[in-house]
Amino acid sequence: MCLQTELAVQNERIKQVKQQLQADIVAPAEAKCKQAIAKAKGDAASIIEDGKAQAEGTQRLAESWKAAGTNAKDIFLF
Repeated sequence: MCLQTELAVQNERIKQVKQQLQADIVAPAEAKCKQAIAKAKGDAASIIEDGKAQAEGTQRLAESWKAAGTNAKDIFLF
């Protein structure tokens, strides 16, 4: 085989190997990464909403204490 033909064959082989690596290694890793990011965002959203609910509950409790005035401690102990 002449040198030019051998180079052409090897270049095509390189392209084939790159495509195979893309399909076998890179694409699944990218998909797994995207999945992990989506899960993390979902987990974070849940934590944020729980925090907001707790903050709102604490705020309402504080408002109730204020509304009860000087008897607040006695009311909440009962």
